[in-house]
Amino acid sequence: LQDTSNQNLRILEVGSGLGRCGLLAHRLSHENATTILTDGDTDTLKQLRKNVKNNTKDDDDIISCRQLLWGEDYAKTFLMQQPQETKFDIILGSDLIYVQSVIRPLFETVRVLLSTTTESKFLMAHCSRREGNEVELSMVLDLADEEGFEYEALIEEDDISVLCFKRKRC
Repeated sequence: LQDTSNQNLRILEVGSGLGRCGLLAHRLSHENATTILTDGDTDTLKQLRKNVKNNTKDDDDIISCRQLLWGEDYAKTFLMQQPQETKFDIILGSDLIYVQSVIRPLFETVRVLLSTTTESKFLMAHCSRREGNEVELSMVLDLADEEGFEYEALIEEDDISVLCFKRKRC
């Protein structure tokens, strides 16, 4: 996150919840990085905004919170609201997928919002064993492949995986 080759690093966290991962990413990134934390649930978004305010400096205007519903159309609308419709260099997500029906909308969102540079990546932590989770990792990987992504497993311990997705290159 402190790669200085990109002087205007843009970080997006999807499904931020209370913002723990996004706040950490913001703290670890360099001073020119812009971080946007998102969630689709309006009640969660209210608490997320409080957490960001309580855990950042008052003059820190390079971190913000926005609502983002998943899916191609929602992502395109979100992108049009960005300065110069600038895409994101890093997209983060943790503990996002519990039901199969959200996998495609998640990867459509990532496909629309992730920059097309070779360094751009979607980092996702997934836990298959979580109670009530009907999603196997293979389902996620198959859909990521359909949406044009390849992956590298950064961590695989028990049923917890941290994956790095990048766009497939021709």
